[in-house]
Amino acid sequence: MIGEMKHMVKLGTYTEVRNPESGSMTKTWVYSDAFWTKIDSTTAGSGEKDTAEKKTVTNRFIFTVHHRDDVSEDKRLIDEDGKVYDISAVLPHNERDYLTIEAQYTGKTESGQWP
Repeated sequence: MIGEMKHMVKLGTYTEVRNPESGSMTKTWVYSDAFWTKIDSTTAGSGEKDTAEKKTVTNRFIFTVHHRDDVSEDKRLIDEDGKVYDISAVLPHNERDYLTIEAQYTGKTESGQWP
C-alpha cells in the first residue's frame, strides 16, 4: 500500500480566524500539513446533477490515507494542483492503519496552498 501512495494532499477545515488588520472574525478554509495518499477514480456515483437549472459534472474519487483522527465529512481535501475535493464519506479500511475517503471534485480550485 505505501508504494501506491504517490500523491500529496492537505486536509481543509472550515473555521473562524481573526483578520489581523481589522480584528474581525472571518470564516475560511485552513489546511493541514501535506500527507501522502493513493487516489483512485470511480464511476460509482459519477455523473451530472441539476442545481437551479445548471448542470454540474461530478467526479468521485477514493483516497486511501494513513489513519487520521481528524478526517470527517465536513472537511475537504486539496491536491498539489489546487483541485478541491469535498469529502462525502470516511470509511474504515480493511487494514486498520488506513482510512478510505470518498470525495467528489466539482471543478473548484484554489491557489496559494502549496509553495
